[in-house]
Amino acid sequence: MRRPQSPAHLDPVSSLRHRAARHLRRDEPRKAVLALREAAAMAPRGPSFVRLAHVLQQVGKADEALQALKQALYCFRHDDQRGRARTVARLILKLDPADASARKKAA
Repeated sequence: MRRPQSPAHLDPVSSLRHRAARHLRRDEPRKAVLALREAAAMAPRGPSFVRLAHVLQQVGKADEALQALKQALYCFRHDDQRGRARTVARLILKLDPADASARKKAA
């Protein structure tokens, strides 16, 4: 008898996010980065880029994390989610305190 498929199995982006979470639990952050990059490419939305940035920071790739956060900031501003955009701008300032653009958007 077949198990009913959960919505995560039907949605490839959710499946990739679950895979990334599994890799993080197994202490395999580099594999999690690959899964999250693919998920962000398939669904380029703010939360996808924030997740990717978080894991990139864990791996020690601050420059790539900064770029992912900037992409998230763009997505949130484009979707008119100003509160989330301000939060992401503050995260950018933690990585790069000299970023003038993030400083204006965090205020």
